[in-house]
Amino acid sequence: MKKYSFFVLLVSFLYGFRDFEPIVIIGENLNVFAGVPIHELHLFRYTETGWSEIPVQIDERNSEGSFFFSDDGLLDDNDEISFQPQDGGISTGIWLNYEKSKAFPRVKIEIRDPFSSDNKVVYLYRCPELGDTLSKEYVGYEDSNDAIWLNHSIRIGFDNEKKFMDELTIDRGPDILDRSKFRMQGNGILGTWTVTEEDQSPESLLIKKGRVRILRWLKTKVEVVGIEQIVYSLTEYYRNFVQVPGDTLPIPEGNIDFVRTSMDLTVNSLESDENNSSIQADGVIDDGIHYDVYDNQIKHKWFKIKTDYINLLTVGDYSGISDEPKIYYYDNEQGGSADGTDDTGDNKSIGDIGMFFPSPSSGTHIIRTNIYFSKSDLKGEEVKDYFDHPLDVDVKEEFYEEILEDAFQKTENIYYNGSFHIYGVEGMEEVYLYNLTGGLIIKSKTSTVNCKNLCSGIYFLIIKTKTGVIEEKFLLFK
Repeated sequence: MKKYSFFVLLVSFLYGFRDFEPIVIIGENLNVFAGVPIHELHLFRYTETGWSEIPVQIDERNSEGSFFFSDDGLLDDNDEISFQPQDGGISTGIWLNYEKSKAFPRVKIEIRDPFSSDNKVVYLYRCPELGDTLSKEYVGYEDSNDAIWLNHSIRIGFDNEKKFMDELTIDRGPDILDRSKFRMQGNGILGTWTVTEEDQSPESLLIKKGRVRILRWLKTKVEVVGIEQIVYSLTEYYRNFVQVPGDTLPIPEGNIDFVRTSMDLTVNSLESDENNSSIQADGVIDDGIHYDVYDNQIKHKWFKIKTDYINLLTVGDYSGISDEPKIYYYDNEQGGSADGTDDTGDNKSIGDIGMFFPSPSSGTHIIRTNIYFSKSDLKGEEVKDYFDHPLDVDVKEEFYEEILEDAFQKTENIYYNGSFHIYGVEGMEEVYLYNLTGGLIIKSKTSTVNCKNLCSGIYFLIIKTKTGVIEEKFLLFK
């Protein structure tokens, strides 16, 4: 019996990867698929058990960058491909077991977490005539209610008339959100004036539905001291993650005292947490606009809302709006506010927390915000690092002929008399043997692999261990 020793790199096996952000790739980075019908593009992962298809969404855009139109169904440079990297698998030299895919290149997409050694790999294949084999959807949209579901458990609702967010329920539990709030206050010849979320007039709401993400675009008109301001907002909703890549916040010229953005909760929430300073959202009076936000914080300021059902952590980049930005907080079951403006919504300020910008700079500001949802505890400093350092992505084209040639050039020769033995691998759990077309030939829980019924040729050996996966390709001779 021939003994065979492996000296290979251990790869993380669907384990320990951060559980939030999606990956979005622009079409121009997938040149080999330019002009290809998007329904022919399928995303797969490879694990020790073989190939499996995973959800992917391709959103077409027109020349102006809009998602909300009918296009030609072909992949263009500005189209976007989105998926959840947590679905990924491991790198492999085995080609997909779908014959028609061999006529086209595949794209290997490797995703790395800059804060750990974990990585994921997925493969984008062109598969003509392969139908939609997936029923899994991470998000959903209720047309009749203008409500969005994340991961079949988080429901986000919006005001019927004004369209701001005013509902957040988990697992069909109680609503923990009164509403998202906005205040702008200034002075003019007629005295003090205030604009709130109640004063906005939605002009257009557009929705793009899919299985990986929901895109919600809102155009709103707000009149400030007789001057019409237009606000645009595009929000992307994923499995347990919401991203606002760039809300516009127009600040007019004049004597603007302050701007405030915040989230007011309900009695069903438990507490808010502002950078490790925990405050009970219990309706007992707490207020403050005195928490200074320093320059090193403003580009990744975070807030956490904790409930019995879920943790919600918001990180935002609020730079450039004010020279002295501050934390806003108000908790009073009798209503009111910490900035002197009238309350709105349910008239109960429960853990109302957000940002306060005194003497804001005029002009149009861009606010980038990420919201992370988790049923386990979230660490603000850790998620802030996610915000500052997104996942790294490498894209590489691969061709079937080159993979085949590489398999011949980089193989170990094994001369065997019916079986071979694996040694030097700690914590081995299972062994899988595949042929070049991805077919599973042998599955074993022992270190001895019986090959007496196999023909000579190239094979891939996958060894699953307690700490990772090992892959080797070799040439078997009789």
